[in-house]
Amino acid sequence: MNNQEDSNLVKHAEREMRLAGLFDKDADYDGALAPVVLDMVRKFSSYRHSGTSAAISIALLEKLLRFENLTP
Repeated sequence: MNNQEDSNLVKHAEREMRLAGLFDKDADYDGALAPVVLDMVRKFSSYRHSGTSAAISIALLEKLLRFENLTP
């Protein structure tokens, strides 16, 4: 883990990805995706969203990352 200040969300994400073998050299892209995703989780966690604002932010981000339109 990066440091003792990591949130429970970051700790959960890292633990799950390690259990899934995503940091391993034989994982997709030689294990390079997991650290990138962990950095994204760490950044998201740094905003300290409430449950509601987290859900709204995740939904908005997912649409934008999928190149979906927000308006008609």
